[in-house]
Amino acid sequence: MLSGLISDNSKLIVIPLIIGAYLSGSFYLAESFSIPLTIFQLTLLFGLFIFFIKKIFTSDTTFEIYGLEIQYLIFFALIFFSIIYGPERDSAIFYAIRMGVLLFMTYLIVNSINTVDQLKIIMIAIICSALIVSIYSLYNNLLNPEIVLLNYVSQGNSLIRASGTDTDPNIFASNFIIPILALAVA
Repeated sequence: MLSGLISDNSKLIVIPLIIGAYLSGSFYLAESFSIPLTIFQLTLLFGLFIFFIKKIFTSDTTFEIYGLEIQYLIFFALIFFSIIYGPERDSAIFYAIRMGVLLFMTYLIVNSINTVDQLKIIMIAIICSALIVSIYSLYNNLLNPEIVLLNYVSQGNSLIRASGTDTDPNIFASNFIIPILALAVA
């Protein structure tokens, strides 16, 4: 059992991450916490655990990188610099840490996939998960009277963004990093 887990870990790491990411948008496991517990958080911890167990048992010390780490550091420097001037520092720091964790998750996924067949299976899992969540979302948006009323009142706009109360300083930083990343790729 353990040798099979170690030899082919990509499906065990990436597929639960995908399913957890899609399902976390649908419901929380514990909404009453200050930071809600989601399925994605649990699957990310599980994936990290399996990834590090594989690295330890196989004595594999390699770790693939993208080559954009300098740009990522500039991006995070801009984010943290913009937090100084932002009105909601605590939520901005939370979102910056969240963005860093999600970036690390992409490294986890890239380092977990070893063959084209594993990538095909993962792509099928992405498509199936997205299809299930979209069917649930359509069903919920068309048959839930509260959501139908909210959509009618908002006339297709998000009420928060339409009122102009979005003060996230990460938007400031992301406006500067996208041209830098485009130049790095070119």
